Amino acid sequence: MSFDFRKANVGDSDRAIRFLLGFGLILVGFVHHSRTVGVIGVLLILTAYLRTCPVYTLIDFKTNKGEAPAGK
Repeated sequence: MSFDFRKANVGDSDRAIRFLLGFGLILVGFVHHSRTVGVIGVLLILTAYLRTCPVYTLIDFKTNKGEAPAGK
């Protein structure tokens, strides 16, 4: 079994949700002084930016069906 973490598996709507939720979690982390919540927010924004989710890769799931591959 091989995993290619460079292939995009996050679609546009999933990506937008990850950006918004990640930004919200970062704000909540600042307000409540919770480093863990802030880190989760940063990870969501990172996966949205890279268009790749390691968990999706492990379970062979993708939300970018029918969309152009990343980088093109």
